[in-house]
Amino acid sequence: MRKIFTLFFMSMFLMSGTVVAQDTAFGLKAVTPSSDKPTTRVDNVTLVFTKDVTATMPEGGIEVINDETKESVKLASIYENPYMDKNIVLFEFEKKVLPGKDGKDEEQSLYIDTPGNYSFTIPAGCIKSVDGEEFAEQTFTFSVVAPSSGFCINDIIELPLASLLRIVIPSS
Repeated sequence: MRKIFTLFFMSMFLMSGTVVAQDTAFGLKAVTPSSDKPTTRVDNVTLVFTKDVTATMPEGGIEVINDETKESVKLASIYENPYMDKNIVLFEFEKKVLPGKDGKDEEQSLYIDTPGNYSFTIPAGCIKSVDGEEFAEQTFTFSVVAPSSGFCINDIIELPLASLLRIVIPSS
């Protein structure tokens, strides 16, 4: 039993040492939305890095521009959640103020759902690894498409005394 525990402990030590040794390059692992997966709506931009990072929003925000119409929406804040992994940067769109109930204004984040091709540039120095490495300026693109009209849910009705919902699908 002692040999098995010793071998297990040594293998865990060697495995963790190997992982640490391989995690030396600072780079981008994923971007959402991405240019290879068109979407029907964009609520935020998420960048996932190979190392933990810190991010600062450039003054004036980051413009997300529709390449055809040249209309733009700003990424204006960085979402900070203490429970989110430190290698993720989530940029949120600027907010608009809507009149709310009881006379209290409510803020709602803007989003993009107008079909078209969009691009945005993350400036150099906006994102840094915890080791101080700067993420170089990079431009990203994505596409927004109209929702498919093939299959949609028209309404959901809760039936009394039933454990299921009835889903109403519009006839074509």
